[in-house]
Amino acid sequence: MSQASQTQIRNLFDSTKNVDHDLRFMALSDLYKILKENAVGFNNYKRNSIELSSILLDSLDDQHSEIQNQAVKCFGPLVPLLGLKDILDLINKLLSMKNDDESIITSSVYTMALRTIIQSLLVSKEDAKAIARNTLPQLLNYELLLAKIDIIEILGDMIICLGASFDTNQITECYQILIMSAFNADNTISKGSILSLGRLATYMDETHLKDILALIDQQFENRHNSFDKKNNTLQSYGTRLSLFNVLVKNEPIKLLVSPFLEHILEIVFSNLFLNQKEIDEDFDKQLRIDQVRDEALTCLEIIVSNIRSEDLSSYITRISNIANIFLNYDPYNNNSDDDVDIDDENELDEYGGDSSEDYALSDNEEFEYERDEEENDIDLSWKLRKNASKLIGLIVEQHSLTLKLIYQSNFENLIKRINDSSISVSSEIILTLTKIISATSKNGSYYSLKVYSSISTDFEKLANSDDVVMEDQEEVDPLDSLTKFVPAICKIFLDQMLSSKNINRFNIFFNLLIQLTNAVGIPKDILPIFLQKLNSLNLKITLDLLRFYLNLLRTNPLENFGEQLNVVTNLIAAAISNDSSYDLSLEGISTSIELFKSLDNKPINIALANLDDIIIEKALSKNNSCELRTKSLISLNEFILNYSENLSGTQISKILNTFQQCLNYESIVESSINCIGGVCHLKTIQFESSFVNSILSKLCEFLNLNELRYSSLRTLLIISENEKINVDDDCINQIILGIIKVISEHQLDKKYLSISLYILGNYLSSVKSLSCEDDLISFLTQKLIYLNWNNQSNVEEDSLLYFSSKVASELSNGQELFQKIMLIEDEVHNTREDTTLIIPKILAVIATTLDMDEEIAKFEHLLTTTSSKSLFCLSFLGEASKFRRLSVGLNPFLEKIENENEEMPIKIASAVAVGNTISFDVDNYLPIILNKMVDSQTNSKILDLLLISLKQLLEIKIDHNNNEIKPVNGNISESNYNAIWEVIFKYISGQLEITEASKNRLTLSNLAELNLSAEILTLISILKIDRIQLLVSNIDKYESLRVKYTIISTIKYFLNYNSTNVDHHEHQNSVLLDTYLSRLLEKSSLLVFNDNLSIKQVAVQSLITFLHNKPFIAIPLLLNLLSKIMEKELTMRKEYIDTIQIGPFKHKIDNGLELRKSIYEMIYTLIIAIENNKNLATVISIQRKLNYEDILLVSIDKGLKDDNDVISLSCIIIGKILTLNPHLLLSSKGSILNKLIERSNKIINKKLKENDTKQIIEMHEESVKAVKSLIPIINNIIAESNMTSVELGEWKMFSTANSN
Repeated sequence: MSQASQTQIRNLFDSTKNVDHDLRFMALSDLYKILKENAVGFNNYKRNSIELSSILLDSLDDQHSEIQNQAVKCFGPLVPLLGLKDILDLINKLLSMKNDDESIITSSVYTMALRTIIQSLLVSKEDAKAIARNTLPQLLNYELLLAKIDIIEILGDMIICLGASFDTNQITECYQILIMSAFNADNTISKGSILSLGRLATYMDETHLKDILALIDQQFENRHNSFDKKNNTLQSYGTRLSLFNVLVKNEPIKLLVSPFLEHILEIVFSNLFLNQKEIDEDFDKQLRIDQVRDEALTCLEIIVSNIRSEDLSSYITRISNIANIFLNYDPYNNNSDDDVDIDDENELDEYGGDSSEDYALSDNEEFEYERDEEENDIDLSWKLRKNASKLIGLIVEQHSLTLKLIYQSNFENLIKRINDSSISVSSEIILTLTKIISATSKNGSYYSLKVYSSISTDFEKLANSDDVVMEDQEEVDPLDSLTKFVPAICKIFLDQMLSSKNINRFNIFFNLLIQLTNAVGIPKDILPIFLQKLNSLNLKITLDLLRFYLNLLRTNPLENFGEQLNVVTNLIAAAISNDSSYDLSLEGISTSIELFKSLDNKPINIALANLDDIIIEKALSKNNSCELRTKSLISLNEFILNYSENLSGTQISKILNTFQQCLNYESIVESSINCIGGVCHLKTIQFESSFVNSILSKLCEFLNLNELRYSSLRTLLIISENEKINVDDDCINQIILGIIKVISEHQLDKKYLSISLYILGNYLSSVKSLSCEDDLISFLTQKLIYLNWNNQSNVEEDSLLYFSSKVASELSNGQELFQKIMLIEDEVHNTREDTTLIIPKILAVIATTLDMDEEIAKFEHLLTTTSSKSLFCLSFLGEASKFRRLSVGLNPFLEKIENENEEMPIKIASAVAVGNTISFDVDNYLPIILNKMVDSQTNSKILDLLLISLKQLLEIKIDHNNNEIKPVNGNISESNYNAIWEVIFKYISGQLEITEASKNRLTLSNLAELNLSAEILTLISILKIDRIQLLVSNIDKYESLRVKYTIISTIKYFLNYNSTNVDHHEHQNSVLLDTYLSRLLEKSSLLVFNDNLSIKQVAVQSLITFLHNKPFIAIPLLLNLLSKIMEKELTMRKEYIDTIQIGPFKHKIDNGLELRKSIYEMIYTLIIAIENNKNLATVISIQRKLNYEDILLVSIDKGLKDDNDVISLSCIIIGKILTLNPHLLLSSKGSILNKLIERSNKIINKKLKENDTKQIIEMHEESVKAVKSLIPIINNIIAESNMTSVELGEWKMFSTANSN
């Protein structure tokens, strides 16, 4: 609707009083549209809003309900246009209006209007306080509250929308009257009072909680004693438990429950009436008792879900035993053999556990007992059994380390009750068993947490001894327990559960069996029986059934399927062929992928039911989606990869031709290229030349397309590496020219360039007749070398040297190439002084490849003479020394290192050559270097260069095929490693320093050398894992900051190599290693508080590295330190600020900035690590130790006042925390939203000076951009969480003003 004129608005006002009720309704509807679409225009005349409010009040008394409802609706957009005085006047008038309908259970139209007004308030916090002061006294009338439902509804909205502005007295008055009404009002108002108390709890503290619990006890006693025993309905029991429920599940309050938990739990336990030995003859009384028990079990579920582990640990065993008792509670089933009296608590012991998951209560949730389609309220025992099962499942989810207890106490009982007389109970038991089995698998929560638990246990041992012996502290392994029960589970399912009457529950059956086969597998002799049973039921093909078979194929050898394998294959074929269901067809192809992966080229008796033909048809059909065709190609690829040895040439050709044809379809061309690459890995297939030539021709075309270039290059590389694939020379020449053209015409990145050069090198090895020799030489000399010379290429050095060696060895004029490049070097050298070092390395590769001994000898001779080409010569010999032993030995290079007149680049090149030269005679040459390092006459600069030599000697390589790390030089002995290690520690501890003052120096000038030492120690530790133990002892042994810095850096480098990526559950050495790493981190993390800035920085960096690589070690340790780190290390400190003179100006440098940036990065990494490690979060009580609200306040109060880089990091942290914890947005503790608005406004509205530099302006713009990035994040949180609060008014104004 366009902007309405004042005349139109006046006419609508008049129409609201028309005698025709349709015109009145239409007028209100039009006014509503105007308010929604152009509220500002409507409010240009201030009297409009006031007059409309009066009209709406009158309309509430209209005889027609649709007009009343439309008036109520109009209050929503009108309220934000009114001033405080008008709002208060409106509220007071509505509260004073009387409703003729005296029904207690229905709300009046005046209440509906008032609730709309409260829910639509957008006012400042001061105005909110004024509204609360005005309104609450009129609502907190106990007699009135008991009489009408309107009061509790309005009070509930007041708490939701204005609760943040209540003062302590108002909060106290509210909960006092709410608790009284909860116990004494009728059922509807009582429920509303309980819900309102739960909402009010958000704004309470520990003192309030203590007072509330005392008041609940008092009201319970008053209410309980007001009934005589004959008429006692037990209602007060349920009310008290319901009040506990809303308090415990409240996000802020549940963190304060610890001091009162024993009191709450004892009440809950007593309300289970465990001492009642017989069923009461009064059926109604027994029903009421069971109702209370049901509420008590629900309360236990909420407690287990929300209370942290250290608080609940002593009650877990008792709770699990109680669950066991009620799991068997079936008093009215005369056929049950498992009935037990609820008088035997099995001498409830106390045990440990943990919890963190939120058990949220929606605003619309009512305190009604859950109903089941098949159940009724005559017998509630089924609900108790169901809740008991659910309770066990929650214990497993929230307290995974209690899994042994569950197996010992509950698991067998759950199995016996699988076929419970109640379908609802049976289904809940199956869900619980599924959770237990899932937690038991090797990748489940129990074993993930056990790693952390083992490390924590060994901390004390490690503190007292350097020799830690890992002990198996497990008496009964949960996997062993589960394995023992597998036959029983399978028997119950075969005999009782897998029947036509349960067909609607097969989805949960399948999920349990999937988890079972993932954890321990289904026994070989049982699996075929299972499959035969399913087959006998003639089940309709469903997604659940297909996913069940998919998981069976993933976790069981095909031999275990027996004759049923063909049945599975037929089912897969039928699913894929189902043209009426896209999802079934797609899931069928996914299942076929798992089937083909399992074939593993074994001669298995399997009838594939023409699966390959069916899938080929799906891949080639243009009518199918891109997703389905892509998956079809992947399936065919897996078929060839895993069954090619059993396929005929015709079958293989058919699939290869499918890949070839699919190259012509744009939507699936990349998938086709990747599948061709996958197949071309195989060396058992005889590829036809026509197929190869066609594919290579296509790939050459695709090189010119940015989106297909990488996949095409990868596939070309795979083909070039497979010597079994014969490519004719014409095709090779075409490929070479095509790649040269692409490199010449496009600015390729390092990855693309490297792959291209490896392809060229590989094909040069296989070509017989090369027609593009001149092009290759020109390409190498004129393109690659000049690009590197001019720093225009980022080509990887190894790939360029590999290509150069192939050019030299395979071309007919390799020696001429050497001379040609020498001429290029002369040209380069004469043109500029900073000659590129890649040219001498290329020359060295060519010379060693062609055995050009004379040329190498010339360079060795040149080394002994003074020349302007010394650096060129050293680079040549340094590369050549990788491949052959030089005749000059060590001395010429050492002389260069020790010559004070030589420039540093020459010394570094000499140091590299020394490292390579040592590798040819380690036993003779290494002692020379180490002796020089310990020689007191050797100065520190020479020591630093010799470190480079040692690093070069210790170079390692990663064998990706075997997932191993190996030394490049295999001639280094254990004694050699020991000698190097010892010398390095002498160096970093200052024992090799000449002056006493320099022995413990730790300045920026020598950090590079210490980092180099750390890299050397890392290279040794990667190959010799036991060295980590030495680092543990040495970090305490040496007081030197240099040693501590180096050890911390060593661990950081060590983790970044990711050399310990092994299964923690199966490799004891890995657990031992993690124990050492834990101890090291424990020591190094405390250095965050050291006075030395460099030590602080490296300690924080090590924590970040641990969070990425070993979160289960870093998280619990960091949680204990985080508050202190945020308090002490995130404030700008004067001692870290230097002032330097730049011309007439003084410039301040904040040396502590990088540390603060690292800490904020660490905080964000911690949050992400916890988010990605839910299992770990459970055991270490994240809810207690990681105070997200404190981090938010620090990020706002400190982070948003810092440098622009810190502001950006802080905004990322703020956005992430609020996304994970939306309730913190309206936290009362620190007024998060108000602080954020205030701080953001200061950043956005900061006044820049006229003479501010471009850099300062850009930095400010980045800061503004960062804070504004929070606007859509917070708006989404508000919308998704349906938040309503007065504080959102100020946010809406801020958001509107700054959204662009």
